[in-house]
Amino acid sequence: MRQAKEYMYKKFTTIEDLKMDSAIVTITSVISEWKKVKPDNKDLNDVSDAIVEIALLVNKLRIEKGNYHIAMSQMLGDKLRAIDRAAASERREKLLEKELNKYKKKEELGL
Repeated sequence: MRQAKEYMYKKFTTIEDLKMDSAIVTITSVISEWKKVKPDNKDLNDVSDAIVEIALLVNKLRIEKGNYHIAMSQMLGDKLRAIDRAAASERREKLLEKELNKYKKKEELGL
């Protein structure tokens, strides 16, 4: 179940990334065409610089989001392994307690 959710999450994330990339390409293409017509327009140049900054920030956030999900996945794996180890330790402890009780009874009986 968890793998299916991760798979769907990755698909939706990829679709969102493609939509964002498409929007950025559309905006930069239009701005590029406008800049060809009016290369000295200060406002247009400012908008062009701003969209480049936005694109860089979007990519940075994608990387951070990816790193976050990797860290969360690793922590979840660590947690599940710790739970498994604790359960195994508890089972082993119960087994050892039973053995100890057997030896104590043998000792009490003088065997």
